[in-house]
Amino acid sequence: MKQLAILIFAVFWLCTTAQAEISVVPSLEWLADHCIDSGIYVVTKVKEEDGKNSVKLHMTLKRGLRGTPTKETEQGYYKRRLSEPNRALVKKGDEFLICFQYYNTGEKRAIQTINLDHPQTAGYSVIAASCELKLLKTKKDILTVFEGRLKSHPKGDPVEIGDYSKDNRFELRGHTEIFRAVYGGSACYLRVPKDLVEKVRTESQRQELEANKALERTHNNARR
Repeated sequence: MKQLAILIFAVFWLCTTAQAEISVVPSLEWLADHCIDSGIYVVTKVKEEDGKNSVKLHMTLKRGLRGTPTKETEQGYYKRRLSEPNRALVKKGDEFLICFQYYNTGEKRAIQTINLDHPQTAGYSVIAASCELKLLKTKKDILTVFEGRLKSHPKGDPVEIGDYSKDNRFELRGHTEIFRAVYGGSACYLRVPKDLVEKVRTESQRQELEANKALERTHNNARR
């Protein structure tokens, strides 16, 4: 009986561990530095695949930002959490920021697909996260951060898919909006450029302090 209980516990632990995958989201600054190509694309065709939660997008390049992004691309795009729930997931004419990395074969793949006109607020591969630990939700804010990093670091340092040596992962805490956007039951990390690691750590501490103060104020008001 005891052995059966241990077996059941082991199976339960394995199942929950498999579901609680680590989430790693790249910051806009990291994408600007380490993606070989990036650009702003315009949606020319939207094809629904699985109801309203999945679409196939055909897009043409409007403006290259780094490298030599392809003139046209097709991308799958999935609904996670919308900033405007009543708006269509994607409309023809929407602009996307797309960042590409490459395999050791030279083949490129989009690793971040951000709808600038309708940013999502969940999903590690579709959101816009900054090293100020903010979840950006407007085209202006997203491009200000991304293009600002391109301007300050024009050379770039592209890495291959599967090369984690330059991730500089910073563990996110529950008080940050980005954590809540990507949490899946386990640890969450933000990829940041090496020169911004300390800045991110300081900002996280500041936000945590503010969150604790707000919680204390709420607790004190409830006691009155």
